[in-house]
Amino acid sequence: MDISSPPNNTETACIDVGFESPDKDEQGLQHSDDKELSVQVELEYPDKHSDMGTLTRPKVHLSRQEKRELKESRWKERKVALKKKRKLKSKLNIHESVVARQPDPRPRVVYKLTSDVEASRVAIVVDLSFDELMTDRDIRKLCKQLQRCYATNRRSPHPTQFTVTSFMGATRDRFDSALSGYKQWDVPFHSQHFTQLYNKSDVVYLTSESPNVLETLVEGNAYIIGGLVDHNHQKGRCLAAANELGVGHAQLPLAKNLDLVCRRILAVNHVFEILVEFINCGNWKAAMELVVPKRKIRNPPTNQQTMSTPACPSTTQ
Repeated sequence: MDISSPPNNTETACIDVGFESPDKDEQGLQHSDDKELSVQVELEYPDKHSDMGTLTRPKVHLSRQEKRELKESRWKERKVALKKKRKLKSKLNIHESVVARQPDPRPRVVYKLTSDVEASRVAIVVDLSFDELMTDRDIRKLCKQLQRCYATNRRSPHPTQFTVTSFMGATRDRFDSALSGYKQWDVPFHSQHFTQLYNKSDVVYLTSESPNVLETLVEGNAYIIGGLVDHNHQKGRCLAAANELGVGHAQLPLAKNLDLVCRRILAVNHVFEILVEFINCGNWKAAMELVVPKRKIRNPPTNQQTMSTPACPSTTQ
C-alpha cells in the first residue's frame, strides 16, 4: 500500500514485529522461516501553531462514591501534614518560652480558710445521708455541687466553717475514684451523722417546706443543708428528717425578697452561696440576687444593677 508522505505535524514510527515459526508439527508440515514484519504507523501530534492547541489530559468521570473516597484520602493526607505542623509549632513555642524565662504576670492569690482571723464562726454543714435516694447520675451532680461550695468558700473574704457529714457510701466512692483531690481541701469530712458532732439546740435544718423563716445567721450555730439531688421526687424529705431527729428547721426568706416563677427549690451550692454572701454583707435580697439563677426570677435585675448594690458587692475574684 502506497502511503504518501506525512504532513509536517506527523511522525512515522517503525515497529518491528517478530514471528517465530516453530519446527515441524505432527503432520510433518514445515512452516516458513522466521520473518520480521515492519509496520509503519503514523503518529499525529498537534502542532503548537495549529488550531488544536496543546495536549490536555483526558477527563475522567468519577462516581459520587469515588469522589467521596478521593476527597477523604486527600483530607487524611492534609490532616497528617497539619498535625506535624502544629507539633513543630508547639515545640518552637516551648523552646522560646524556656529561653525567654518570662515570669507569670498574673498575681498569685492565696486564700486562707478557717485559720483566718476574719473567718466566720457560722458553721454550714452538708448532710450526705441520702445516698440511697439518689441515682448514680444524681450523686455525680451532688459531687459537682460540693466542689462549687468549696470554691465559693475559698473566694469569700469571710470563709465559713464548711463541714461535710455522713461521708460514706456511694458519694465517698465517687470522691475517692474521680475527685481524690478533696483530701487536700481544708474541709473536714466526717463519716458520723451531724447529730453526733453538734448539739441539737444549735442545729437549724434548712428546708423549703419549713413553716419557719430564717431571719439571720447566729454565730456558733450549725446550719444543715440536705445533700439531696432528687428533682423534686422526694418532697418534704428533709423536713421529715428534721422532725424525726428533733432539731430546729427553717427556710430561706426567698418569698420576702424575690418574686420567683417556680417553686422555692435550690441546689445545694446555691443555698451555700446565699449563706456565704449574707455573711459577707448582711443583706438577704442582695445575696439572693447575686446567686439565684435569673430564669427563676420574674423580673431579674441586670448585672449592672446587681454589681452596683453597695450593701453586698460580689466576692468573685
